Amino acid sequence: MLALSEDMDDGGNEVIHFDGGYYLTYHYKDGDEETNGKLCKEALKYIESSEFLELDIRPNHYPMGHIITPAEIIQVQGWAQMETFIPIKLKNHVLQEGFA
Repeated sequence: MLALSEDMDDGGNEVIHFDGGYYLTYHYKDGDEETNGKLCKEALKYIESSEFLELDIRPNHYPMGHIITPAEIIQVQGWAQMETFIPIKLKNHVLQEGFA
């Protein structure tokens, strides 16, 4: 799933709108799936061990990615930087206790 900005064409793919929320993000060189996999595992491990964060799992709310490199820079350097977004939320006990 990719995040589209207002000026991007959806390429004929289904576009899903969702309520938004908080995200843990990381970036890597687009196409480097080894680094993406490593960073994703680290991010999920961080969320799992967090005292105040958890995955935000709900309908039509998915991890997504977005190329953050402008097209003219991609053309010159030959590659793009991808940012991945993992949906997170505060754990219930943090919401009930308030922010410390």
